[in-house]
Amino acid sequence: TRSQIFDRCTASANAPWPTCQSGIDNFMQSGIPADKLVLGLPWYGYRYECLGAATDQDDTCNIAQVPFRDVNCSDAAGSEISYAGINQILASGVNTTEVRRDPYLKTPYYNYRDSESGKLYQMW
Repeated sequence: TRSQIFDRCTASANAPWPTCQSGIDNFMQSGIPADKLVLGLPWYGYRYECLGAATDQDDTCNIAQVPFRDVNCSDAAGSEISYAGINQILASGVNTTEVRRDPYLKTPYYNYRDSESGKLYQMW
């Protein structure tokens, strides 16, 4: 749901709870019964490389501006990581922060530093 990024060019959730809830509400308000709706959610996350002077403890991760459909910033700056891959990085405990939860998006994320390249990433 976040292919095009219209505000700050930062890492964020692909399918945040408020956006999903808003979509459900809009369908129901247009007369579609709840028992006819099917909600599909991704079982993967996005990994974004943090640019600039980001530190491991930063909550904000500025990302590269990769245009998509006439918008300067998109989720194409990141890459999809399987749910198993996300948990594997966390389980390693190497160069990762604690899992945080964005209070507005109600979505978990964490930062980690790649041990080979030294680059900082934010995983949503």
